[in-house]
Amino acid sequence: MSEREIRVGVLGAARGAHLAALAASLPGVRVVAGCDRLPERLEAFQGRFPAARAVADWEDLLAVPFDVLILASDCPDHGPQAVAALEAGKHVLSEVTAFHTPAEGVALVEAVEGTGRLYMMAENTCYRARAGEARRLVAAGELGEFVYGQCEYIHDIRRLMQGADGSPHWRGWLPPVYYTSHPLGEMLSIVDARPVSVSGLAVGGKMEGSPNPMDLGAMLVRLDNGGLVHVVASFAAARDSQWLAIYGTRGMLEADRWGDGATLRLRREGAGKTSGHEPSAVVAPAAPTAEEARAGHGGSDYHPVRLFVQAVAEGTPPPMDVYTACDYTLPGIMAYRSSCRWGVPLEVPDLRDPAARDRYRGDDARPAREGAGE
Repeated sequence: MSEREIRVGVLGAARGAHLAALAASLPGVRVVAGCDRLPERLEAFQGRFPAARAVADWEDLLAVPFDVLILASDCPDHGPQAVAALEAGKHVLSEVTAFHTPAEGVALVEAVEGTGRLYMMAENTCYRARAGEARRLVAAGELGEFVYGQCEYIHDIRRLMQGADGSPHWRGWLPPVYYTSHPLGEMLSIVDARPVSVSGLAVGGKMEGSPNPMDLGAMLVRLDNGGLVHVVASFAAARDSQWLAIYGTRGMLEADRWGDGATLRLRREGAGKTSGHEPSAVVAPAAPTAEEARAGHGGSDYHPVRLFVQAVAEGTPPPMDVYTACDYTLPGIMAYRSSCRWGVPLEVPDLRDPAARDRYRGDDARPAREGAGE
């Protein structure tokens, strides 16, 4: 890494403070500012980083001199805030998802290209130990050619659909398929492909204790390698699961569905082509290092922060750049739109292409917030 000090500012002092602490544990990194609209969060941030400046106003934060913004505010606000920070000369490490509409995605891509600042989405699932093992197996040809994948983000967060004071929260109205960069990002990183089209359907209004009009959404994503991925998402189903399975022409693997979720089972095609009856090989990922274990989410939080700080220090592209962030974010947006049209397949635009940007530059349609404040 460079010997130059890297100064960090934080927007969103809850999750953001956790990521900032990981950054501050790295050599040459100092947290200098934090911003949150809630006084109690800002006070807690100040207690954790006493030398940092604490501000309640977003514009005041941008005026503070620092190098890297850790963007951990409300999910629907990430796109415009990232653009503003890039234009203010900051590098941006953004929590998921990257943006909320295709037009915001276009603006984000062009802000990164226009400013020359670095941007990375901190999709931690791609840095799970199981994801690394699965990438190794797929790259080695253990499964043959990719055919089909299944993945899910089932996370019962009804308790988080209101603020502490009873006020509505974005989790109470955001369509769950919008928040599918966790399962789909991990899958795409494993099979090394990008989405080209998506069809979505949803059910809603049945889960007790949930104000969200969509209880569960499902989408079928066509990839540029010809394969399909089926994704299920819910904020209210009575389970916490980020299970996945991958099918290839010569074998399949899947995560342990009822165990720790990290162990993989691999089934290869046998000599007699009776792979469906062959015993499974068990692949146990390596235990997390001390740094990973302290980071949370099974160690996966540590790596996006470390890799982005390294990219900034060395002036090199981050491993999950703005175009990858678009590939992980856009399918959920388009799946919601598809679900509103009874599952009609829709394009997932590739925002690397200027012609695709022009098609979606003015597309700022979004789900209704149902009167919810944030």
